[in-house]
Amino acid sequence: MRFVKEEFPARATGFPYEFRFICRGLCKEKAMGRIAQASGNLLAGGISAFSREIGPPGRVFRGKVIHFPFSMSPRPLLYSFPVFFLASMPVGAQEKITFQDHIRPIFENRCLNCHNPDKKKGDLDLSTFGGVMTGGSGGASVEPGDSAASTLWQVVSHTKEPLMPPKGGKIPDAEIELIAKWIQGGLLDGAGSAAKVKKKAGFAMNTAAVSSQRPEGPPPMPENLLLEPVVAPVRPNAITAMAHSPWAPLVAIAAPRQVLLYQSTTGELLGVLPFPNKGAVENLSFSRNGSLLLAGGGIAGKEGLVVVWDVKTGQQVITLPMAEDFDTVLAADISADQSRIAMAGPGKKVRLYDTKTSQLLATMKKHTDWVTSLAFSPDGVLLATGDRNGGLYVWEAGTGNEFYNLRDHEKRIAALAWRADSNLLAAGSEDGNITWWEMQNGTQVKKIGSHGGVLALGFAPDGRMVSGGRDGHARVWDANGAQKRDWVPSNGSLILRTLFSDDGQRILTGAWSGEVKSFLTDKPETEAPPVVLVSNPPTIETRLTSLTAEITAKQAAVNQAAAAVAEKEKAAADLESGVTALRKTITETEAAAAEAAKRREALQAETVKLQETVATLAKTLEEIRKSPPPPAPVTPDTASMPTAVQAAMVKITETETTLNTLAGKIREEKIKAFEARTAKTNNTLAAKMAEVPKVSAEVESLKARLEEMRKKMPEEEKSLTAAKQAVESLKPQLEAARQQASETARARARWEAARQNVTVLSLREETSTLNSKLEDLRSELSELEAPTVKPTAAESQKQRLEEIKKELEILPSKVEAKKKETEEAAQKYQSLLPK
Repeated sequence: MRFVKEEFPARATGFPYEFRFICRGLCKEKAMGRIAQASGNLLAGGISAFSREIGPPGRVFRGKVIHFPFSMSPRPLLYSFPVFFLASMPVGAQEKITFQDHIRPIFENRCLNCHNPDKKKGDLDLSTFGGVMTGGSGGASVEPGDSAASTLWQVVSHTKEPLMPPKGGKIPDAEIELIAKWIQGGLLDGAGSAAKVKKKAGFAMNTAAVSSQRPEGPPPMPENLLLEPVVAPVRPNAITAMAHSPWAPLVAIAAPRQVLLYQSTTGELLGVLPFPNKGAVENLSFSRNGSLLLAGGGIAGKEGLVVVWDVKTGQQVITLPMAEDFDTVLAADISADQSRIAMAGPGKKVRLYDTKTSQLLATMKKHTDWVTSLAFSPDGVLLATGDRNGGLYVWEAGTGNEFYNLRDHEKRIAALAWRADSNLLAAGSEDGNITWWEMQNGTQVKKIGSHGGVLALGFAPDGRMVSGGRDGHARVWDANGAQKRDWVPSNGSLILRTLFSDDGQRILTGAWSGEVKSFLTDKPETEAPPVVLVSNPPTIETRLTSLTAEITAKQAAVNQAAAAVAEKEKAAADLESGVTALRKTITETEAAAAEAAKRREALQAETVKLQETVATLAKTLEEIRKSPPPPAPVTPDTASMPTAVQAAMVKITETETTLNTLAGKIREEKIKAFEARTAKTNNTLAAKMAEVPKVSAEVESLKARLEEMRKKMPEEEKSLTAAKQAVESLKPQLEAARQQASETARARARWEAARQNVTVLSLREETSTLNSKLEDLRSELSELEAPTVKPTAAESQKQRLEEIKKELEILPSKVEAKKKETEEAAQKYQSLLPK
């Protein structure tokens, strides 16, 4: 409220003086009543005019101009009641801020040109309470009890596009504050309305038990999250924040207006979490059980906030704005039991919030400069905070009471890290020192100069620590603070963030150049090249275009490799056919040579037999020839024999003579027969003996051929082996080409599914918005139909009842249609996922 006396030339009213005051939305009657009450001697009839007035250039006020029908000396009203007037005019802390009395006048003056029942730009009507509650094409415009999450407040406060009003600059801060208070107060329609209850986050933030042991079951990992980057810069930005899940191979990386989730061992992008209000992410941390990811950031000099996401679903489960400071959040963390969130920034204050109610629990005000780092101890008992001036404090996390003031740092505390047992705190400072502090007595355990300005620290589960800084080096320290490794991860670029993986097997570094690399802890970069995590991932469409071209090139490589293999296989097949044929010829020749040798042996054996037969025949023939002829018959003296005997003897003699003659003939015939047989046998023997050299020559010829082929066979087999080896040597190349082509095709399928998932997630968000709107309308309907409604608000509530009923007639069908559309899109997404 402002109350000003100004003197103007007489206007049409004829009154020389005007009293102007800015009522911030107070209605005419209240303004008049308070003026009358404050002055004590003004009559209602004395006010002759009531109008709006435009204020100074560049700022627009909703003004009330009251003309008084008298001249004023310096004393009367201006000096007699301004103090009381200023004290009584503003909207008091106890007074309810309502749509009808406070907000609608602002909308009338600022918004109704575009957002009225006839125009409804963006499908949003701000002329009635029901219209505001209905929202527009972008969903609900206000969230009861949460102005920071309300689109209406975001656009009028210029923390989110589209900026409203679109022309003429931002509306006055006092009006923005009034809108915020109306939202925080539960969106009252009139004085008799009931406040709408802020929706619950739908997530049990205060149920995590504090434990240093690995949680049961598989660690939380992103499932079907958005993979489309919010923005895709050509060049990567400096890595302002990184965090690694304590139980899973999952790293979160800050990027412009988003947080990127990567598989830290493979480099696969698993999710993109948009950061609200186009802000920059300055800080990241996982909850102790790995189920939540916290991000702090905002717009420098304008606003700051902390956002907490569910790692599995990517759903935003809590949002906390930076109260009062109107600046970005530089440091934030969530306690081990998830019951508290601490945040701080340029405002020098550390604020502790309850995650269940979003209420401020404590404010720590000891810092003398920007608070640049902050971390809860792993057991959730302590909270460490460091500032730009080197101040380092440890607080009781439950109460916010100071626990230690650790004095030994001369410049900015750039990094804080707790050992897993919560008994040791390491601080890295721009003064070039790493300092270890024990928490039993708050004493310094060790101090090492390093990096020429320490910018990053991170503990491993086993007590090792990795650091980075301005010298561009990363260094690993053992549990006793002794240096074990030193290397330059990003060509000398400043190392802004260093982390160990969940199992301590990898070290991740984030550089000023935007490089993020994942190194094996036990091998140098030359032996095990690091996995590169891209901090400026391209859009899905860019990936698909690139992958399509890559698939074409890789398929050509596959075809080329396949052709080379086929050529070598053909050559090997031809050689194998030749070798097979040669082997067959050798086998056949060996058989022919063996058969010829057999024939020769048979001929030789037969010749021997024939020679023996000829010899036997010759011997027999000689014996026959040498045998004496049959003797002549002996004529006995038959004179003294009887006649009969004599006659018989004559016959005997004749018979013997005949026999001798026959014996001689037989002998001659036998000689002839043996001579003929001998001649025939000799002829056969001669023929066989003549055949033996021929067969022997054939045998020798076959042996010579065999020898030649046997000499040739090793060379042929060697050529065949070489050809087969050539084929085998090309097969891995072909398999690799096929594998690469398959992986590229699989990657393209994955990104095609990711593109479809963008639609699925958008539809789910729309469905959720419609469901919320439906629930709100039903809840509001129940309130309006309740018998406790005050008569003074009956007319406006009756109108609102009609509006709600009309919307409820069509909204359920819209919800069902949207659900069906979402299910169909989700089914398509599942079908596109690579099997």
